[in-house]
Amino acid sequence: MKKIICVSLLCCFFNSLVAQQQGAIIKSYAYSQEFMPGVQRVDEEVKPITNYFMYVEILKKTKIDVKYIWIGKACSIPTTISVEKLPVVIINNGSRTIKEVASEELVPKTKNAVLQVMPTEPIEDTKLTTGKKLAAKNAFVIAYVYRGKWYYYTGKKIKQLEKQFGM
Repeated sequence: MKKIICVSLLCCFFNSLVAQQQGAIIKSYAYSQEFMPGVQRVDEEVKPITNYFMYVEILKKTKIDVKYIWIGKACSIPTTISVEKLPVVIINNGSRTIKEVASEELVPKTKNAVLQVMPTEPIEDTKLTTGKKLAAKNAFVIAYVYRGKWYYYTGKKIKQLEKQFGM
């Protein structure tokens, strides 16, 4: 009987260690969208602006502190906000007419908490070697602190949304 209890306690202990090593992010939703500004002069060359829509799903009542995000090789210190209304839907006007405007669901309804992670201006990331190495092999990397410990969440793909045109 004592052996069974000891084995059960050891299994619970190791399971809790493994659960802690996985970090707090359950799932991510990553999108990019080119935006072409509205009216330009004929002699002006206009390059599209790329906007990123990044979301992470975490367990309710879980607190994480997102420190850095790499998209490609560019590192920035992101701004995060809690998403209160789910699902998250974006309206795409793309090359459609006004009558053909379409929407796309970016984040489905979930019982978990969702944070929007918004990249800012790129920074020089000379000291952040782990994130830089991971960014070389992934589409994006999110570095965050959870319960006093650093974690790196990697994403293999950023879904490209239909191009948006300014009015």
